Amino acid sequence: GSTKNRSHSQFLEELRAIGISMSLTSARDQMVYIGLGIKTFLPHIVELIVDSVRNPIFDEREVKEKLMIMKGEVEALKRNPQSLLMDNLHLVGYSGDYSKSFSASESSLSMLNGRILQQFVNVSH
Repeated sequence: GSTKNRSHSQFLEELRAIGISMSLTSARDQMVYIGLGIKTFLPHIVELIVDSVRNPIFDEREVKEKLMIMKGEVEALKRNPQSLLMDNLHLVGYSGDYSKSFSASESSLSMLNGRILQQFVNVSH
């Protein structure tokens, strides 16, 4: 996505120019940002990760595109027996936040937009 310092295309171009591969994974209680590249470019990798975490801009077009992808992923999770089992085990085995479903509901995804995402980042980061 875009940041205050880079457009989405500029961000991707920087990654390609120095051969960096970046990814993000998340779980119920953590988010992991990974940047893979040549050791020489470690400061640049760290700077890109920090920029994407601390300075995101949520362009409405980009948000809509990502939400469409997420809706498809949520539908796929509903058809995955292992995912359903883990969600239900957390529901009966935990209380509080850990008892909530890991995947977003269709109705909650429908309510998201760039402004709401920006407010969340401002409050939580």
